[in-house]
Amino acid sequence: MNSLSDLELKDRLAHELQKDFESLEDLQLLLDAGELSEQDLLESYAKLSSLRIADEDDYTGLEKYERVNVEYLDELGVLPLSMDENKIVLAFSNPFDLEKQCRHWQLLFELPIEVFLMRRSFILRKVNEIYHQNQDLAFDESSEESLKDLAKEAPIVRLVNDVFSRAVELGVSDIHVEPGDADLNIRYRIDGILHTHFTPPPQQFAAIASRLKLIGGLNIAESRIPQDGRIELSINGKAIDVRMNTLPGMYGESIVMRLLQKNLQNFSLGNVGMELDLQEKFKKLIDKPHGLILVVGPTGSGKTTTLYCALTLLNSGNEKIITIEDPIEYQ
Repeated sequence: MNSLSDLELKDRLAHELQKDFESLEDLQLLLDAGELSEQDLLESYAKLSSLRIADEDDYTGLEKYERVNVEYLDELGVLPLSMDENKIVLAFSNPFDLEKQCRHWQLLFELPIEVFLMRRSFILRKVNEIYHQNQDLAFDESSEESLKDLAKEAPIVRLVNDVFSRAVELGVSDIHVEPGDADLNIRYRIDGILHTHFTPPPQQFAAIASRLKLIGGLNIAESRIPQDGRIELSINGKAIDVRMNTLPGMYGESIVMRLLQKNLQNFSLGNVGMELDLQEKFKKLIDKPHGLILVVGPTGSGKTTTLYCALTLLNSGNEKIITIEDPIEYQ
């Protein structure tokens, strides 16, 4: 294992960041405030410790090891990625105290250790999927209190938080929660294309759906009719509006959430991705005293955002502006 000692790493990290932080604990405050993302922190750890960051896409169906205590994995943010007769591959959420932790694993399995870094939220989510997927989730679907208790379970809260946090990091326009006969997929729409990013155990669907309904202000005991709701979140320091729709299906409710920025100052044609020459043509059109502009494209391509960019340019305070929308996207 090629890594700095715990003390050396802390010294280097403190030296690198001393202009901004008085202590390493301040890093958590930055994470909570959204001024620093988990990925940013992980890349700093990797640079200072010379450890590699594991590719999360490579680790989906991980194995459960009976000799490993799940509370230990949760508390320290450790995830066993693979094991064979030659070595154990482990992921840690930070590089501190690695020597002690690796000795623990070597004594337990008597194998060499290979170490990677991973986001803590990913590690905790995978630990939950692997070690709690067969847990008894007995509850009364008709009881609102039972569903509320289920929605407040720590692993479910962490999973839902990670779904939103990762969506904001990736610039996702929509989140789809899709239960199937024997699986559960949580997919992101990025640039108009859906990608599967989470595959929780299907037994957790009721808990996940209840958690989303609870924070969206929906009736968590009702699953037979469509429902609409709205969530206001602060994720990584960004104010986000989430519009939620549920629709009954054969294997459970399909849940779709549209992510909307609340900060209208971010609405610029450049941020939408419009080329400079097209921006000039577009601005000349919207400056005309009358007329009609059609903005067309597939779901998530930026149609509504483009129109709001136009409103931002026109809103000098000297005109009366009324929009006709159903539903209202941005407030």
